[in-house]
Amino acid sequence: MNRVLVVDPDPVARSSLAELLAGDGYTVRAAAGATEALRILGEFPADWVVTDLDLPDLSGKLFIRTVRAWARKPHVLAYTARDAGRHVDDAEVVSKPVSYEGLLAWLDATSAGRVRRRRDTGQVPTR
Repeated sequence: MNRVLVVDPDPVARSSLAELLAGDGYTVRAAAGATEALRILGEFPADWVVTDLDLPDLSGKLFIRTVRAWARKPHVLAYTARDAGRHVDDAEVVSKPVSYEGLLAWLDATSAGRVRRRRDTGQVPTR
């Protein structure tokens, strides 16, 4: 369980996050938008999807709902500049910027089934 799909329309944010995760031993694929991400998911069974909610080609909510409707349901963490602290189809939604340490803690917690919801704070859940 170490496959991560990063979805972010910002090429710098997308490549930076993908490189950091790969450096920590995760197998990473990256996409600029929902359409590309869904194509990748068809051939890359991600354990986690880390996505910006503000996607250029599909609403973030619809993207998450589509991902969650698949038989293999990856954990989803979405980040946004607005409306954090809510959930979309069981995905955590947090505020930008997301700390890398917080993201790693979330990956660790979800892999061990230890995620605690923090509905009002917009913080990445930790152990």
